[in-house]
Amino acid sequence: MSNFTILLTEIKSVLEATTGVNFVSHQKIPSLEQEDTFTSVYIQPTVDNFTPYIQGKALHSYDNNVYIRLLVHTNNTADELGYTVVREDIITAILDDKRIWSILVDRDIVSVVYDDANLYPLRSMEILFEFRIREDC
Repeated sequence: MSNFTILLTEIKSVLEATTGVNFVSHQKIPSLEQEDTFTSVYIQPTVDNFTPYIQGKALHSYDNNVYIRLLVHTNNTADELGYTVVREDIITAILDDKRIWSILVDRDIVSVVYDDANLYPLRSMEILFEFRIREDC
């Protein structure tokens, strides 16, 4: 199994164990109006950016800076700021996970983007992480 696959599997595992998260998937993201399970998180890799680690021609000569977007759908009926708790729980879970360090060089949170609350109390946000993994073949 490639380190990229391990990374995606581990992220899903971490999110499934996160308090308040009820559904995690790599599948196509439904619109917020179509969502039927809250809180749901969709894992979407966006960019692989390869940089040389050692001199060589094979993939294992590179580090891969992977940008992964987490699209989060929340329902804030009980608490109008409930999405802020979910945001913190997800960020903390990803940054605190220790099992993933066997394949990581580094990881960072890049940004969080919120929707415009047109469907309030339903809200969505995108959390973007950068993971630097050592490619392994």
